[in-house]
Amino acid sequence: MSTVHITLLPDDEKQQLQHIENIIHSLNLERSSILQRQNARQSTINQLPSEILVEIFLAAVDHDPSHDMSLQSGEEPGSVPPLFLGSICKKWRDIAWASPRLWCRIPLVLSRKHYSSQVDILKEWLLRTSQCLLSIVITPGNDGIDTWVESPPVEVISCVTPHSHRWQHFDFFLFTSCHSQLSNICHNLPRLESLAISSSVPFFPAFVWTLFNEVPVLRRVRLSKMAFAHVQLPVAQLTHLIVSDMSVTDCIDILRQCYNLEHCSFLNLLGPHDIDFPAQPVVSRKLETLHIDFSNDIVVVGFLSFLRSISIPAARNITITEIGTPSYLDEAFFVSDAIVKFAFTTRCHIDLLHSLSVQVFDFVEEMFIRLLKGATRLENLKFIKTSGVGRYESSGFNAFNTKILSTLESLDETLSLRHVPGLCSFHYSGPVQFTIEELLACLEVRQKHGCLKDFTIPKSTFWGTYNKTPTLYERFEQLVKGGMDISVVLGGEKWI
Repeated sequence: MSTVHITLLPDDEKQQLQHIENIIHSLNLERSSILQRQNARQSTINQLPSEILVEIFLAAVDHDPSHDMSLQSGEEPGSVPPLFLGSICKKWRDIAWASPRLWCRIPLVLSRKHYSSQVDILKEWLLRTSQCLLSIVITPGNDGIDTWVESPPVEVISCVTPHSHRWQHFDFFLFTSCHSQLSNICHNLPRLESLAISSSVPFFPAFVWTLFNEVPVLRRVRLSKMAFAHVQLPVAQLTHLIVSDMSVTDCIDILRQCYNLEHCSFLNLLGPHDIDFPAQPVVSRKLETLHIDFSNDIVVVGFLSFLRSISIPAARNITITEIGTPSYLDEAFFVSDAIVKFAFTTRCHIDLLHSLSVQVFDFVEEMFIRLLKGATRLENLKFIKTSGVGRYESSGFNAFNTKILSTLESLDETLSLRHVPGLCSFHYSGPVQFTIEELLACLEVRQKHGCLKDFTIPKSTFWGTYNKTPTLYERFEQLVKGGMDISVVLGGEKWI
């Protein structure tokens, strides 16, 4: 005879079990609700025609080739790889695999560990591009260039060179031992519009590269640590150029050769090879944007001589950045003085400037005021003063003070702004010497009579005095409500 054992649970354990079952039931309901919403969203987007989905995918992968090689920075824009889109669902995968335009951008960061699989993926990737124009970026990655010296990525270069007739943008890190593979592209670049070549150290080949001397539509070039004289380019047709780590002498010669340049950046400008500068300034008549970045180690015979040797009458946007601390305090004002003198010559029409960005170790107050008075069409002004702290704080160097504020808020007889009336954006970093009330008064005048929309002091050494009161905050808030974007940090304390 079988025996049935019945175990009775205490009441408190029954309640615990019931409570757990209630929680599980509640979580199941929540899970079902989430899945329903998710399915609803997926079904909605999948109801769109395939042509619309392709356009959405193109926006996600940042397909515009002009974005791939930003000549303002060497950074690649963020994007969604087409491989990811193909992993979402079967419909998306079918659309992605059948859309060559999604694959025309090839950003390849080399990895020694995954190199073999990268070569296989690259071959498959290129097949999916069909006959689309290509934008290719090849960089050495975190392994560093040294890992590729003895064993260069020959297979990668061999994969992309047969498609050179479809290159539209090509950005690569120079591997000297790959020159024989690259030689196949000579005279076969009919669609190449922009080119970027980088090296880890200044590179001076024993021969002149002629791979890019006949490129009919090339307009944009970026060379990083490459000798310009050793890379033959169709200089007369270039409109955009960025070069780094080149001497003042070479940069002057570049402006002479590239006479159709509209935008040019000289980064980390080096000292001149010699002091034999041209007797007459080199005129770049079409140059609208000029960016100069230099260490003040070259100030006396470098930067100053460079400004005296060029003429840019069409300039609308100028950026000048001085890096470091001068060896002697007597040199502290050389740069700002040279900028002002240059701006007020016929070689640069300050009254035509729309944008001016200057970073200098120090400036003289009168120089700043003179710039404000002369730049009648200025819309954007960025001024960074790197001195005024530490051992230089008590040297009597100038600050953004009440005289400069008075210049900004000065009105003429018709109650119109007397100076820089079209100023929309003002950015200043450095020591300041005024009261909060004086700053507010200036901003209120600018808002009432002008078009100032952006005012920023992100970092400053504050030499004035202030008392925080509700009234001051209310006045700041009124400016913000009126449409002005304000960010002010004084003495390490954020005001607004």
